[in-house]
Amino acid sequence: MAEATTPLARAIDAFDRARGEEQDGVWALQVCFAMLTRDVRDDVVRDDLEQVLEVVRATQESPEQLFGPAREHAAEVYARWCAEGRAVWSLAGAGSVREAVGTGLQVSAAVTVGVWLLGLLRGEPSPSLGHLLLPPCLGLAAMGLPAWWDRLSRRRAAAVAVPGFVAAVIGVSAAVGSLLMLTRDASPAEGIGGWLLPVEAAALWAAGALLGRWSAAGGAAGGADSARLLTDDEWSRRLAGILRGPGWWPDARVRELVAEARSHAAESGRSPGEEFGAPEEYAARLGPDRVRRRRLVVVALLVLAGVCVVLSFDGHPWRGLVMAGLFGCMAWSEHRRR
Repeated sequence: MAEATTPLARAIDAFDRARGEEQDGVWALQVCFAMLTRDVRDDVVRDDLEQVLEVVRATQESPEQLFGPAREHAAEVYARWCAEGRAVWSLAGAGSVREAVGTGLQVSAAVTVGVWLLGLLRGEPSPSLGHLLLPPCLGLAAMGLPAWWDRLSRRRAAAVAVPGFVAAVIGVSAAVGSLLMLTRDASPAEGIGGWLLPVEAAALWAAGALLGRWSAAGGAAGGADSARLLTDDEWSRRLAGILRGPGWWPDARVRELVAEARSHAAESGRSPGEEFGAPEEYAARLGPDRVRRRRLVVVALLVLAGVCVVLSFDGHPWRGLVMAGLFGCMAWSEHRRR
């Protein structure tokens, strides 16, 4: 097994060595997945797994015998944390624009390699202009759209954020559709050899890596600024943005939660920051509106499935129907998730 690179991954790998049973590691991985899909922070998941691991080492019994099936254990522990009001919610959003672009460039590099290999398998080593432009468009769209939604939802009400995001999706879809038509209809560009795609992939990956390092350096430098004392209005705006964005709370409920926090702080004679700590800490205790998020995600996936069905009438029906079926399965899985 490859060497684990994060504390959480190392905790999961430790289950394989505790009794020498690979199934114990599978159990830990299932618990990890079930908790992360509930937006639990990595460090909180790791703490729970390490507590379980201590019992497994002491008793030399399987974690499933001790704590039950992985999904049931995750649900039980999560419910207990919620009842205790423990701050377990992960506030990780889509990241900054620089992070999104950097990751998008690296995703573009992977897509470029895929396009290059597919061309070789199909006996079409010379790419067209569409083949060169499509991978960056797909990679940047895959990472840019979530970042755009995160930024919009934090700063604007749903009545503004949703139309703005839909407009961006329509624009990206039009661009991707145009490039797909270009790859299908255009002949290979003269003078462009097959070697250009791997060169493009290498350049995209290098650019993404450099931008990622720049983003990491900027984040470390800005860490001190985020620790400064916030005014009451700044604290309220940041809390509202967190609840609207990664929290998925409706605007009316966000206003109520912010007003309740400020009212409670005023009654105690302290500022919201002094009473509740950082907005992120207070929001982590509230948790996301998982029901509303699940409904919205299901609707979005069904809309994508419908678009694929419509596109299936354009000469390649099986491709559109396969994609529609995939999005439909994802919507059903999201609907059943608790």
